[in-house]
Amino acid sequence: IWESMLGIERLGIDDDFFRIGGDSILSIKLSHKISSLTDFQCSVANIFQYKTIRNIMDNLGTVKQIIIPLAECKEYLMSFAQERLWFIEQYEEGTNAYHIPTLLELNDNIDINIFKDSLKYLFNRHEVLRTVFKFNSESFDNQTTILDISVLNIPTENIKNNELFRSALDIEINRVFDLRNEPPVRVKSYQVENNAETKQYMLLNFHHIAMDGWSMDIFFKELNECYDCLLLGRAINLPTLDIQYKDFSMWQRNYLQGDVLNQQVNYWKEKLKDIEQLNFPSDYTRPSSIDYRGDDVSFELNEELSTMLKEISKKKGYTLYSILLSGFYILLYKYTGQNKIVIGTPNANRQYKQLENIIGFFVNSLPLVQNDINLKNIDKLISEIHQDTVDAQTHQDIPFEKIVEEIKIEKDQSRHPIFQIMFSFQKFGQFKSDYFQSLNLESNYKVAKYDLSLFLSDNDNIITGSFNYATSLFQHDTIERIMLHYQEILEKLVLNTNQSIAELSILSKNEYNKLVYEWNDNEKEYAC
Repeated sequence: IWESMLGIERLGIDDDFFRIGGDSILSIKLSHKISSLTDFQCSVANIFQYKTIRNIMDNLGTVKQIIIPLAECKEYLMSFAQERLWFIEQYEEGTNAYHIPTLLELNDNIDINIFKDSLKYLFNRHEVLRTVFKFNSESFDNQTTILDISVLNIPTENIKNNELFRSALDIEINRVFDLRNEPPVRVKSYQVENNAETKQYMLLNFHHIAMDGWSMDIFFKELNECYDCLLLGRAINLPTLDIQYKDFSMWQRNYLQGDVLNQQVNYWKEKLKDIEQLNFPSDYTRPSSIDYRGDDVSFELNEELSTMLKEISKKKGYTLYSILLSGFYILLYKYTGQNKIVIGTPNANRQYKQLENIIGFFVNSLPLVQNDINLKNIDKLISEIHQDTVDAQTHQDIPFEKIVEEIKIEKDQSRHPIFQIMFSFQKFGQFKSDYFQSLNLESNYKVAKYDLSLFLSDNDNIITGSFNYATSLFQHDTIERIMLHYQEILEKLVLNTNQSIAELSILSKNEYNKLVYEWNDNEKEYAC
């Protein structure tokens, strides 16, 4: 299993997973594979904690697999995560903050009818894509209803030039969903004429209540497979789905009770005890309620720095995630001077083998806490973050919504509870097809769910990233400076992981000279 997953012909039972090329996403897939082909319940946390085949086998011999059953009921409840988004939608009276728009440019030789049939097949395969969400005033429950899509309606719009096309996309992407009466995905086809050339596009606008990053990869991989089979006249042969998302929702509510719930709640209560609000300096006064308008500053680390970061990861046996997150913690400490910092990180929440190929809203937000940052060196910070990640993975079953509810955070309409800054390192959204390509929609969809979010991705030779920020709080120039300071920290981190965090400077040589010498150049000649 390990050799196949890592692409290595021969390895030993004492080889460290992260030293031989493993990462966070591969660890999820590896845990699924081990659980599928053995009698063990192997979680992502097990891979992080034990790291070698010998240690995993020594520690998982008595761990019973959890099986999610089919829900035998007439009415299905939303998952906890879905319920939270549904309430936000009702409170905001509709918002575009949780849209996931994807624009596909279709190849010239594509058969549009077969492509539509492929989409219809996937809508019928994954029930969550044809679900509507309603509140039952009699039982006070949030319930879901599965729609029957016998005919998939995909309207087509003919547009004369690219400028009009962009305007049409702006309207369609940001048009809010009526989740009570329509499914959480819209599909629209466009034929765009420009300079005597006609191109065909397909816009798929998903609502987050039915989709996440892992699910997007499933959807487009299966879309490609469906089109390929239908085009060649073959039967579609996708993995059988043992359960649907609704089964997970019902199981989650039954599972998170009694000792299981108490054990997870107690962990998070202790972890989040005496947390402080992060006072990250902003350019503008915080609005009285959350403003979802946002923008992005994208960047890439050069190949030399990317390689050095990966080499440290393999040498020390830590995930690249832990190293990049350490740099982010240092940045936040330097900007705020606070020694106890809480940030959020998305977690795929796919630790059970039956969830690997299911589309839905599984991703969970986990709070990560670091104390006494000023007393540590970089190596100790990375080590503690790696262990904290293991602990958080072990207690990931409880949705963030339940954490907030259980620890009784005081409500503040101007900010998200517990944390307002996010960190994410992932490899989603890199699927390639021979029939279509995904286009960038940053100029059409400008949203920030949190004050500041750092998204990073490992793209083979280089690490790329973007800072997503709330435009109600920050100016573009400020975020660019933050981005440069983050890169400066990483450049110093790879040179010496033993250096003290308190003594590490985030200033480049040019910034230092400007602050210390140029701005303090106050010498003046006086006549004797």
